[in-house]
Amino acid sequence: MDKTYTLLPHVRRSRIYWLGFVLLLGLTTFYTFWLMAGQNNFNPWVPYSIHQTYIASELVVEGSRVVWADWYSLSQPGRIYLKDLETGLLHDLSSHFPCNPIGSDFGDLALHGEWLVGSFSCNYPASYDIYALNLNSLELVHILPPPGLPPGQTYADEPAIYGNLVVWKQRDWTWSQSELFLFDLQSRTVSTITTPPPSTVDWHPDIYQDWLAWYRLNLDTGERFVRLLNLSSSEQITLPIITEPITWISLDDQYVIWPDWRNGNSDIYGYDLISRHEVALITGPFNQGKAIINDGVIFYHDHEPPRTLRMYHLNTQQAYIIYEQLPNHSLQQHIDFDLGTAVWTVVAHTAPSQWTIYAAQQLPERFYLPVLGHP
Repeated sequence: MDKTYTLLPHVRRSRIYWLGFVLLLGLTTFYTFWLMAGQNNFNPWVPYSIHQTYIASELVVEGSRVVWADWYSLSQPGRIYLKDLETGLLHDLSSHFPCNPIGSDFGDLALHGEWLVGSFSCNYPASYDIYALNLNSLELVHILPPPGLPPGQTYADEPAIYGNLVVWKQRDWTWSQSELFLFDLQSRTVSTITTPPPSTVDWHPDIYQDWLAWYRLNLDTGERFVRLLNLSSSEQITLPIITEPITWISLDDQYVIWPDWRNGNSDIYGYDLISRHEVALITGPFNQGKAIINDGVIFYHDHEPPRTLRMYHLNTQQAYIIYEQLPNHSLQQHIDFDLGTAVWTVVAHTAPSQWTIYAAQQLPERFYLPVLGHP
């Protein structure tokens, strides 16, 4: 005679719990191996629109703060805006400056710590001036070069800032004369950094910690150089390069980088300030254009159709597409990058044209299993 057994309620629950645990463990293991197999395809950068305007010229970011110049033309009033990406608040800073922002597309805004620096057309078209605004105290500092400039060399632009030090280019209207100057916001003193020889101009300065870098061009011979100066030790480095007349320079704590044409197209090259050697950082069959480096990560233009913005992590050699240009849209030169935030502008060729400012921020590691490694 067969016997029938009935499981007690707590025995049934125990088996259900174990079955659930085994199922959960299996799903977790499958999910983990699936992510590990495709982790190179996971993109932790999340882009989104932060502002739309008629024309957005110049664009800088530090932390959660994005600043840009909003203008119609050099002869019409422009505005300076700051947007906090954490709070979403938009601030109009225009009333704190005495005149209009330049917006010449050559990098006429700079931001670091509590200071915002910009080039302004207080006497357009006769001259440009550099002003620094303390974002905490709202103190405004008019930054002037030393007296005795060559006649007509009254156009101050391309400021860069690190800490209390501001470097900028002072040039003439024809771009045939230029010098670099340094201003200390703490001591309120100015010093001359370069006085180039005849037919030579210094452009596009950048500054990071003790290092100052810029682009030197000989207008007669076409020779081009990256120049470096250590502000503490006075060490100087000169790097011959092959590049276009307009070349962007960017610094972090290890590299100075620039777009170089030695391979027949534009690749991103760098000079390692620690090992003291030159290295090809990003190469490819298409042009890699304007690039910015920060903490070992490079944010750059890639002209491979369709034109894209990419992020490349030097330590892990991982690359991510941040933005892909849409039909009837144009990526602009205005880009900036600070640690976990990148910003750029896109023009939609509609009637009228629409400029959109975008930002992309890197997801915290807890959202994509830090056990799989840093992106």
